[in-house]
Amino acid sequence: MILDIAGFSKISESLGPERSFEVIKDLFRIVDPLIFDNKGVIDKKLGDGLIAFFGDSEEEKGPQDPLSEKRVPALQAVTAALQIQQKLRFEDSENLKSIKLRIGINSGEALLGNAGSELHFDYTVLGSTVNFTQRLEAACRPGHVLVSESTWQLVQDTGLQANQRSIEVKNDDKHYPAYELASS
Repeated sequence: MILDIAGFSKISESLGPERSFEVIKDLFRIVDPLIFDNKGVIDKKLGDGLIAFFGDSEEEKGPQDPLSEKRVPALQAVTAALQIQQKLRFEDSENLKSIKLRIGINSGEALLGNAGSELHFDYTVLGSTVNFTQRLEAACRPGHVLVSESTWQLVQDTGLQANQRSIEVKNDDKHYPAYELASS
């Protein structure tokens, strides 16, 4: 999962650094618990956004369903994202009234480990799955959740509703299917 505040550069210019910092703190006061409640791990915060991953826990893998290793974390990520968007939609904090998030979710394999050096430890998640997640976030409309086809295949039988879209990826002529989730 990658989430980002839409248009935050412009917002922060009008607010100034101190107020912008308060907005970020208020946002993560809402976002962090919802990610953790859904068994997510926050990889890193990137100014006005973050990267989180789901499915790094042995206890989440169900022995009967061979797809549960993938399905459970996909559903956890989608649930967290929809809860975040819904909570933000009804938030009455003055700092967050005009804030809209873009959230992209992708499912697949990624490498988890230290991408740092001898001088700087940087435990992170890397790979083409993560790269495509960023493309989903960038293509997502503010206030929505956009998931990859691989994620949609894992969660579509749970009663969620989605509109199929086609997204372009920078430096690639191909269009990719993506699904914008309907939130209540």
